[in-house]
Amino acid sequence: TIVLVEQTNKDVIFTIPCSTVIGWTPQPSSLRLYFGAGECLLLRPLSGEAEEMQEIITRLRAVTNGTETS
Repeated sequence: TIVLVEQTNKDVIFTIPCSTVIGWTPQPSSLRLYFGAGECLLLRPLSGEAEEMQEIITRLRAVTNGTETS
């Protein structure tokens, strides 16, 4: 399961099963995550660092059947 948590109050704001991820597109400071029937979510790590983005992509590759797009 992919879970997004609000940093300030720790509330869960979004969840999806890993099996619904169909792909992702890295951008300079964000990542577009595609899931379900083509819905899209834009993720921006707080640090904005390339290392953090690469860690997210590595995890997506490990736990989903989705593929990276350009």
